[in-house]
Amino acid sequence: MPLPLLWMNTSFSRLTEQLIEQSSPAGVPKNDYLLSGHVACSKCGAPLVGTYLNHKYRYYRCRCNYPTAVSNPMCDAGYIRAEQIEKLVWQEVRKVIEHPRLIMAELEKRADASRQGNGHIQREIARI
Repeated sequence: MPLPLLWMNTSFSRLTEQLIEQSSPAGVPKNDYLLSGHVACSKCGAPLVGTYLNHKYRYYRCRCNYPTAVSNPMCDAGYIRAEQIEKLVWQEVRKVIEHPRLIMAELEKRADASRQGNGHIQREIARI
């Protein structure tokens, strides 16, 4: 028995809507990776980026551990479970937020380093 044309059109419309909703533009992750580009690889210093394995697990990996069209992988760092690293980073952020004196200590340390660096610059200018 052939299906009514109206049913086929409605089903096709629903199907295309679902496909559009499920797809994402190239380069746009389907999952959130809050730390991508903000955390560095401990082996080579390149940024960590998010990746999705087995359609189930979120991980971060070194950007240099995948081959490209023009080069082989340059880093052999492993994968890090996204939940683990995000939890650790959040714990550190909370420490800073809950203890503002840590922020002040870091700012003072940087100001001292800057003043020492400026002294070196002033000596160089005087020498010239």
